[in-house]
Amino acid sequence: MTLTAGAIQSYLDFNLGGTVPPAVGLLNIVNQAGTYLTNSHPWRWLMARPMHLDLRGKITISGASLSADGLTLTQTAAFASYPRVIGDEVELTDGTDGTGALIPGFYEVLAKTDNTLTLRTAASTGTVTAINGLLDTNTVALPDDFKSVVPVSSLSDSDAIINGLIWGTPQYINDLRTNAVGGATFGDYHGCIGRAGPTPAPANEPITWILEISQSPSANERNAFSGFYNAKWTRVVDANEILFLPEEGESCFVTLCEHFAKARMEADNGTLAQRLREFHGDADRRIPMDPDLEAFKRWDGGVQSTYGIMRGGAAQRGHLGRHASVPVRFSVADPS
Repeated sequence: MTLTAGAIQSYLDFNLGGTVPPAVGLLNIVNQAGTYLTNSHPWRWLMARPMHLDLRGKITISGASLSADGLTLTQTAAFASYPRVIGDEVELTDGTDGTGALIPGFYEVLAKTDNTLTLRTAASTGTVTAINGLLDTNTVALPDDFKSVVPVSSLSDSDAIINGLIWGTPQYINDLRTNAVGGATFGDYHGCIGRAGPTPAPANEPITWILEISQSPSANERNAFSGFYNAKWTRVVDANEILFLPEEGESCFVTLCEHFAKARMEADNGTLAQRLREFHGDADRRIPMDPDLEAFKRWDGGVQSTYGIMRGGAAQRGHLGRHASVPVRFSVADPS
């Protein structure tokens, strides 16, 4: 069985005796229930998904022009290889010709074509040409369903064992970018998790997580870093879209959607908190947990997450009998 929002609509129509009204919205119900379900328990099926991240080379702006409204920056074929990431900013430093005046500063990029960038705010008072600046690509796009890196130290260079990404605080990353930290050029990238968005039209993007890095790459590099991450609910935008959910949890999820729909449409008969208490049960088992939820948790808990302690590696812990009184010792194997 592959569950879709359209299939859930059929269940709700039958159990509610009517269609979910547009003011409530079927997709709203499904996404609210999905977000709640994935955040309400440390599900193993959301853990340790593979992640491959790309680096983007910074782009020098030279001889570009701004439209009369100051919202469109044009430079022939300058942005063909530039993959936009939400939150990107272009710095415009000077422009010498035209009927208006450039307003130097940083401007968020909302959209791009091979030749143009659409900016959030006006960068000029009228048409300006011969503009110089820099599109500094010091952020990295994370998966749409990204929640957290697992473990945080696992993100490594795909081409080298030694190099990787060194994690730091936002303040340290900013210090590196502004040359507030002395020392030689770093061979590794430094990074921290950041947040971007929301953005208005034409992007219309929600708040999302990105990876802030230093220093800025000089060229595009696919699959620069590889690792694993924990996922969150993937927002559903089409009623025919297959839901981000294991088959073992489909029955449980349909029941949860029904609780959300009834709470939104029949609030007089029970609040959402009351209905969710029926779904989860209570600690002393006076209200039992929904059988489908209990079965889903039992299935998820049985999924193998690791292979246990590594054996035959460089270091092994000595296992002593329960009556031994000597300290626990370690043995080190020959790396060769």
